[in-house]
Amino acid sequence: MRTVALGLCLLVGAASANPPTRLSAAQLEAEIHAVGAKTVLIKYYDTPAWSASIMPGISSASPAWLRVAERLKAGSDAASSEDLGIALYDALAVAPFRVLPVLTRVYGGSLEDICDVSFEAQVPKQGVSAYLQSVREKLASARTEREKTVAAECLRGLELSQAAATEQGLK
Repeated sequence: MRTVALGLCLLVGAASANPPTRLSAAQLEAEIHAVGAKTVLIKYYDTPAWSASIMPGISSASPAWLRVAERLKAGSDAASSEDLGIALYDALAVAPFRVLPVLTRVYGGSLEDICDVSFEAQVPKQGVSAYLQSVREKLASARTEREKTVAAECLRGLELSQAAATEQGLK
């Protein structure tokens, strides 16, 4: 009987030591709610789930993944915070009007400051100019007066970002 109990404990322990690779935003939200962002970060940071589900999910700019990012960012440390920032800025090029409010809550500051991307942590895969152009194109779809104001403020930051990138030789 002891052998069976010990074997079961080892099996359960081994299963919990290897977190799943694929996660949904809903699963992560539930887990954050249950145990907190810091515990979730400890469990998933630098695991296959981080690179296969969490980072791409946030980068997709889906509302559910943006909620996850905001909650995780609140409990993050240096390395995980940097990764989450990279994913959020990747998402900016996908849906700026959806991502800018999240970036404002996470980082504070003006929209111009938020859109003045430094590329210190990572240069976008597509290159700086293509990334900035992608954000500009999405901002051009502004329809409401509020969106037009947001776009104008962000565009000022993007211009500063482009100038700094050019000065640093980033393309």
